[in-house]
Amino acid sequence: MLKYISKLRDAGVIFHLITFEQQQYALSAPETISEKEKLAKLGIKWYPRQFKTGRFLLLKKGLNFLSAFWLILRLKVRHRPKLILAFANVAASMAYICSVTLRIPLCIFSFEPHSDFLAELGQWKKSGWKYRIMNALEWRAGKRAAYVLTGTRYMVERLKELGAHGQILRQPTGIDEEQFQFSESSRKTIREKLQIDDRPVLIYTGKFGDLYIKEEMAVLCGTLLQCQSNFFFVFLTGHPEEELLGWMKKYGVDSEHVYIGRVPYEEVPAWLSAADVGVVGIAGFPSRKYCSPTKVGEYLLCGLPYIVQENTSEDDVVAKQWNVGAVIRSFAANDVSEAWPTLNKLLAEDKMVVRKRCRNAGIEYRSSASVVQTLRSVLESEILP
Repeated sequence: MLKYISKLRDAGVIFHLITFEQQQYALSAPETISEKEKLAKLGIKWYPRQFKTGRFLLLKKGLNFLSAFWLILRLKVRHRPKLILAFANVAASMAYICSVTLRIPLCIFSFEPHSDFLAELGQWKKSGWKYRIMNALEWRAGKRAAYVLTGTRYMVERLKELGAHGQILRQPTGIDEEQFQFSESSRKTIREKLQIDDRPVLIYTGKFGDLYIKEEMAVLCGTLLQCQSNFFFVFLTGHPEEELLGWMKKYGVDSEHVYIGRVPYEEVPAWLSAADVGVVGIAGFPSRKYCSPTKVGEYLLCGLPYIVQENTSEDDVVAKQWNVGAVIRSFAANDVSEAWPTLNKLLAEDKMVVRKRCRNAGIEYRSSASVVQTLRSVLESEILP
């Protein structure tokens, strides 16, 4: 996102970027040097740090924090930074302590209650130290930050109710509208590759498990196959194929109805173009209304309507207001069947009309241009004289 804020770079502003790199995704030494050089040309100095996780999590996160704190302290002495920008709540929790201790204003981008997600999903106990520490830091950060950019009006309202001191701005996760566009040629090529002719295609991109549904996806697909027997299902995921196919078979979806694969991110728009409907697979935990899933913007900007569970972000509201999706009460078979008439109507509608409506909704609701403008305004007000 920093790459898009060119006006600030032109004004001589330097960004100091601190990241924690997971071992399985870390760049090699030559790749790291090359990336640092590329970022430097954009006015961004990059400081990669090792991401620590696993056993003794609190201790390891403490070491991550100390690494970031001492670096920010040195930057404070040498460069006198005017603002700390933290992405999401784990970073925000660390940045909050640095902000208070070093007296640097804080802006949190993409504020979501990470600790509540994990507790509601059963991964953390609310009585445990991990939840109690993370939850306390998250909400202190949200209440004390000078600026908070968050994905839904629900979180805006909650932070204001809690007495947040700063500016609370609703800013859903944005997607590059130039990169994500419908392509007729890609649709034809991929559908020919899969040998699916004019069959209706449902697509899902991303993970299974944690914040996302698992076997519920197979329930959805099995129910849709009962509603329309020629459905085809595409999953772009790194999840083990054997397990995913096992779920599908359990709910009556044979392998000839399924394609599972992984593609580079730049190829995702082509695959979305080949589909007729997407799925928002956020699990059914109460705090999902505070999420802002990236894939919704990707679907819409490629002209793709979507299936979404109610009370997921504001995606259910947008689906109804713009007529760009089918809202289900849950992924249970009865609830999916109940939503079938809405989905069937979208599938039967003229494709060009649906794509245009979805694209317009995506630009209005999830364009990265809106995110850049909001973030640029915040940074300009704090950094430029």
